[in-house]
Amino acid sequence: MKHWKLWMGIVLVFILGLVVGSMGSNILYGPGFKHFGHKDAAARNAEILERFRKDLSLTDLQTIRVKAIIAQMDTQRTEYFRKSRAELKEMMESGFALIRLELTPEQQKQFDAYQERMEKERKERE
Repeated sequence: MKHWKLWMGIVLVFILGLVVGSMGSNILYGPGFKHFGHKDAAARNAEILERFRKDLSLTDLQTIRVKAIIAQMDTQRTEYFRKSRAELKEMMESGFALIRLELTPEQQKQFDAYQERMEKERKERE
């Protein structure tokens, strides 16, 4: 009889932790918290600039200069990932070619269909 009280207490503490954690996140990050990485470049750069301006008490001149630096960094980051993506694609294609050599003709057809499906899904995400 006493065991159910123990389990109910554990469950209650767990649920209470979830509620308090959720409320804390809502207070800290605001309602409708969105992950930082899901914004477009302009919104992300504006958020970074605003955070720096507020946290560092930037002057108007500093804000203008920091905005230009952030834009430059974003351009460099985009170029880096574009190059990295091309290198990754080349590496994946050569690896897939080696895998394909190990497969039977029927498996090769299935593998080709799989690759086409993955490519289609990738394009839909972009």
